Formats: sequence, C-alpha cells, structure tokens
Amino acid sequence: MNVRNWFGRRDIIGLAAAALVQPRLAFAGESDKVFRLAVLIRPGQEGEPGQAPYWLAWRDELRQLGYVEGQNLKVDIRVADPARLDETIAGLSAFHPDAIFVPAQTILSLLKKAGVSTPIVSIVVDPVGSGLAESLARPGGNITGFTLDAGLGIVAKRVELLREIVPSMSRMAVLLLRPYWEGRWSAIYQKIGEQFGISIIGALVESRMTEKDFRQIMADAVRDGADSLYVTPAPENLAHRQLIADLAIESGLPSINLFREYVEAGGLLGYGPDIVDAYRRAANYLDLIYKGSDPAGMPFQQPTSFDLTLNLKTANALGLTIPPSLLALANEVFE
Repeated sequence: MNVRNWFGRRDIIGLAAAALVQPRLAFAGESDKVFRLAVLIRPGQEGEPGQAPYWLAWRDELRQLGYVEGQNLKVDIRVADPARLDETIAGLSAFHPDAIFVPAQTILSLLKKAGVSTPIVSIVVDPVGSGLAESLARPGGNITGFTLDAGLGIVAKRVELLREIVPSMSRMAVLLLRPYWEGRWSAIYQKIGEQFGISIIGALVESRMTEKDFRQIMADAVRDGADSLYVTPAPENLAHRQLIADLAIESGLPSINLFREYVEAGGLLGYGPDIVDAYRRAANYLDLIYKGSDPAGMPFQQPTSFDLTLNLKTANALGLTIPPSLLALANEVFE
C-alpha cells in the first residue's frame, strides 16, 4: 500500500567519517542524480509520516542536507503488512530504491530473512540480539541505524524510577509485541522483575491493533492482577500512545514509557532517548549512504543521554504523589 510522497546538519556523534566513507557521489545539491528512498512503516502508522514530530524532524533534516522531493529525491512510503511481505518485496523491486528507511524492527527482520540487499537505515531496539547485526560497532551487512535503548540497565532504571512513585507495586504488565515476548524478551523482563521483587506479565501486542484490541489487552492485564504498566517502544504502541495513556488511567495503572511523546499524551513517567533526535540522525545516515558509505561499517549507534519526563495531571488522576527528588531531576514536567 502506497501512502503518499512528501518532502520539502547535524554531525553524527562518534562516526569516523574517513573510515566509513567509500568513494563518494557528488553532494545532493551538486548532482543531477535523483535519489530513490523507500520508507516502510507498520500497519496503523499511516498517519504518522505526515504529522508526527519525529517524522517531521526527519523530513526537515533531509531538506537541510539538500534532498528535495521533485528535484533530486523520489520517496515511496509503503505500509509493510507482515502478512503480505511478498507484495512489499515486489513493490521495492519495482521502485529500485537506493536506500530504505525502516523504523520497525519486525519489518526489518522480515526484510533480512527475505534477503533484501538494498542499504537499510533503521531505528530498532535490539539489532544484535535479534540477529540484524553482527555487532553494534560493525553491523557487517546491509543494515545499520540507531537503537532506542542502551542495554538492560536502562530497562531496570525505568522500573526503579516508577517504583519510587509507586513503592507498593508488585505486578507489572509489559505492553510488548508478541514475537518479542515469545522470543528472548520474556526472560529478560522476568529477570529484571526479580531484581525488584516484581512479577512480570505480558500484555501482548499484535501487528494490527484496534482500540477494541487495546481495551481487551488492558482489561486482561487488570484481571491478571497488574498494578503497573511498562510501555515498550513498539511502533504499534507509539502510534496508539494517546489511547494507551487514556486506558492506563482508566484502569488505574501507573505507566513507565520511553518517550516524552507518551508522557505528553498522559503517560505517568518517561525515561528514554530523544526520538526526534534519533530520526534526525537517521536522515544523516541516509545522506552518508547516498554519498557512498557502506552500511556494513556504519556503527549501530546507541543513545548517549536520557530525559526524564513526568505528568503531574496523570499522577493526580491516579492519586499518586511524585517525590520532590524526582521532580528536581525531571527534564520536563507536564501539568
């Protein structure tokens, strides 16, 4: 499904450009070449590319780098339904992209399994553990990009922060894509729960989610005794962040999230990287690929700083008091 085409410098920390860049093409503004960029999103994300702030930042960064649709850039945005991967692959073959942008780990895994060899820039959670890269420093294939976490310590830190607000919490539901829960992540969250004496249950998200589906998931979590909620960075969760925040409040579940966008929508607490910055940096990686860089040697970059965001209105709705020590540490507080 083709959604639509639209388009109109920041240095990438830690990149040794001389080591990465092979013989380059001319800069975007100095060449007659029209670059082709395929963008693959998950079902349910159709409205995101035209309005979400992180997508707008990505688009703006490409413009600043000299890529303008209709002049030297042709963009094809497609919804990649995991159940119809053959259609997605056929569309890519017909479009002949020079690079692909995929901010969805499940879709990325399917592309790798299908043997797609076009250079890919991605935004994912766990590229090495999921077999997408040989290592963070040297991915070794045609896939590179940015991770949304910096190791299990950050996951544990989020749980610790939420427990400062809700010391009595004992059973946390994790809103996570089913394939991840059924893979290695269930054991990972269980182990982190053990550190804090908290039971962990899976609130499993599918690739296509409706409001009814999310309501059922939350109702099941409450039925199973959940007294708190961990919202993972799955694209489905990000696309439905307002609904998730509303349902968490309705269900009486204080939530921990990664991004400020969740907290702005009504999530209680967020601790994570700047997703807008990640999308901007992804545009820079696309620029490097267009200039000749090989993804095999372009490091998967982890976030180096994390922001703490809090929502006082949500705390009041849940009858919770945020400790002054957390308020003092917060980068942003929504009231």
